[in-house]
Amino acid sequence: MNTTAKPTTPKSFAEFDRRARAGESLNVVFFGGSLTWGAGASEPNATSYRALTSQQLAAEYPAAKIRFIDAAVGGTGSQIGCCRIDRDVLEFDPDLVFLDFTLNDGFEILNQQALAAYETILRRLQASGSLVLQVVMPYMQITRTTEVMARSDAHKVLARHYGNPLSDVLTAVRERVKQGTADPDAMWPTNDKTHPCDVGYGIYAEVAFATFRAAVADGTAAIVQPARLYATTYDHVTRTLLTTQPDLPRGWTRCAPCDSSTCGDFIMSRWLESVIEASPGADELRVTAQGSVVIMLAEGSENAGRYEVRIDDRAPIELSAHKDCNMHHFPVLADDLDPSVAHEVRIRPILTDGQVLRIESLCTANG
Repeated sequence: MNTTAKPTTPKSFAEFDRRARAGESLNVVFFGGSLTWGAGASEPNATSYRALTSQQLAAEYPAAKIRFIDAAVGGTGSQIGCCRIDRDVLEFDPDLVFLDFTLNDGFEILNQQALAAYETILRRLQASGSLVLQVVMPYMQITRTTEVMARSDAHKVLARHYGNPLSDVLTAVRERVKQGTADPDAMWPTNDKTHPCDVGYGIYAEVAFATFRAAVADGTAAIVQPARLYATTYDHVTRTLLTTQPDLPRGWTRCAPCDSSTCGDFIMSRWLESVIEASPGADELRVTAQGSVVIMLAEGSENAGRYEVRIDDRAPIELSAHKDCNMHHFPVLADDLDPSVAHEVRIRPILTDGQVLRIESLCTANG
């Protein structure tokens, strides 16, 4: 994946507006985590920020034929986003992408890898010809403080650097709380203080659409491929499906991803291709990978067990794919390898009766 693009006249939000009013066909993608999908909403496909913003765009442009694409997977950030962007976003030839990874990227505050990955996403979307509207959405506790949300300032700098509008929902909610027009207890009425209810998502969508309208009004246009601010680590990402291996070790079989979960953004058949499954007693799986970063895309479940990963002669690490429901298991196995040489990745299942280990692919960055 090469993010370098030949300089072109940058697309503008005014051009999107013109095309939409002319009745053209347009693709709009919502790319992010659980706040984009709508965890906590009474009906994520109708009352989430994603759904409400889609409804506002459809009402604003009744003549347009707009296709809205949900590319949100809860609990994931920009590093996993770089592994998904081709299949889940660019495959749809987007004209506009609403991008939300700020909250999830901020969980690892000192992780420069996430900033490099987020910038690569911006560059790849721009190189594809898509407009980008960056969104910063808060959790409950921070709306009552003046604390800077991790990653938000860095993402604002990147928005200015690339000429993208940024919807600062956090600042808007804080202002409304101060004015008495928003109540955090009403926005987050349950024990889940990360995902708001319909009331909160209504505010998120209102602020996001106002940002879109302002970008249309002032003719906001991307700056064509300015100099990078962070490392180029994620400019080249390879996603290798393990079902393509000519011979699988004893105890491993090919199968389809799970097609059920407790919430829609965790249904792995939406996000994974075919998977390989290990049963108890399965032999070690050995795969060659080249890059400084190695990420596994796999399934977690109540039946998933533990496994050991050894890369070259490094000390082994033991991980578990066990989850409370069917969902993703996307661990970063290493982020400091020598990218100039190939590395042997060895995965040894440690399973008891009734347990499985299901893996789709290994993704390498900076290879």
